[in-house]
Amino acid sequence: MATFLGKNKYIDKSLEHLFKPTKKIGKLMWIDDVNELIAIAVKDGMKPNYIFKIQNYIGYSVSTNEKDIGGKSGLGRAIGGGILFGPTGAIVGAVTGKKGAESIINNLMIDIQLNYNGKTVSEKIPVILFRKVKLNSAEYKKIESEVSEIVIILDNLLSPTINQHTVPSTLKQELLDLKELLDLDIISENEFTQHKEKLLKN
Repeated sequence: MATFLGKNKYIDKSLEHLFKPTKKIGKLMWIDDVNELIAIAVKDGMKPNYIFKIQNYIGYSVSTNEKDIGGKSGLGRAIGGGILFGPTGAIVGAVTGKKGAESIINNLMIDIQLNYNGKTVSEKIPVILFRKVKLNSAEYKKIESEVSEIVIILDNLLSPTINQHTVPSTLKQELLDLKELLDLDIISENEFTQHKEKLLKN
């Protein structure tokens, strides 16, 4: 794990030992579907150095060359320009579709908003930071694809229909807490199985 996660003060030590990535998007985002955790790189070109629980995620926005070009809040509505991001062409369409648009991007940020005990915290993924990338370049096409994939995931996490067929949140939290006790070697595999079956029967 030490070779995967960056040594950084942003890492939440209580989540670090739980994180096991099941999906990776470039060098920008890593997802742990099992433990419902997401890791991001908040410094350009670095290993993942910030981990957060999906339950704390409340929204995002995307900005380029210091201009907000779109995003979503926890209410499921488009914000910052009302851009609807699709699988392809979304970011470049938002940039080049404007009159007098630049042919070069110097900065491209994904701003992720998190809620911790009623307080909103913002963490930025610096996709492009203080360097020139041409919109018609192969590098930008790769970046566009990765950002669009991230945006689709972030949109889906905010969708009210996404959790319709999942277990109730209280039960889910109890199962996650139980899994954490197992990972910390506080309970055995047999105890974990017994407690899990008991919770699922109730």
